[in-house]
Amino acid sequence: WEQYRLWDMAAGTGNLERALPPDFLPHCYISTLLESDVEFCHNFFPTATVFQFDYLNDDEAKLPPKLRADLEDRSLKWLIFINPPYATANNPERAEGKINKDSVSMTAVRKLMTSEGLGLTSRELSSQFLYRIDRHFRDRRAWLGIFSKLKYINATNDQKLRDRFFDYKFESGFVFESKHFQGTRGKFPIGFAMWNLARHISLSEQKLAFDVLDDRLEKVGVKTFRSIPRGELINNWFEHPPC
Repeated sequence: WEQYRLWDMAAGTGNLERALPPDFLPHCYISTLLESDVEFCHNFFPTATVFQFDYLNDDEAKLPPKLRADLEDRSLKWLIFINPPYATANNPERAEGKINKDSVSMTAVRKLMTSEGLGLTSRELSSQFLYRIDRHFRDRRAWLGIFSKLKYINATNDQKLRDRFFDYKFESGFVFESKHFQGTRGKFPIGFAMWNLARHISLSEQKLAFDVLDDRLEKVGVKTFRSIPRGELINNWFEHPPC
């Protein structure tokens, strides 16, 4: 494991890290927003580097020295393992010590994305994570493993995200029903996808084939998602009648 490092920037209570090999944990960075979650992860992963960090607001000077040194080491290979929040930032209310998903605050990353003309995609917390991850790891030997909704692949509001920076090589993935994630409402697919951050190809040019898993985690099919440029959508094919 010496040549690899793993970082989960939205770890919460470390659910994604619980199946990792114990001998890999000393090479893992686990960061999260809430102090109570940091304390929990410190106890659960005593050999990992666990720290409190607001990935959407905090400056890199707040990163542990060991992590800053590893980020500067171009010989290392990185695994980004993350389940970012799915909320959309609409107004500036923020609860003490935690993010209220129904009323998410304006973040420093969102302000930066807005200043760069990224538009509506900057309102999505998951897009904000992807933006800063790109700034940290683009063109490095790094792989992104992300549990998320699939809006970043095919939503029209995220077209600028795909045009401007999310053009990574898709490696593999699977989808399952949202009901298997605690706290989700409604029915929608959640996908896990692996992306190679060092290889670049437009998503619209790739075959994004995901295995479909049932409630027993057995493969029951394959679903191909298409990333269609906004200008090629069906509502652009005909003239809208006057109101």
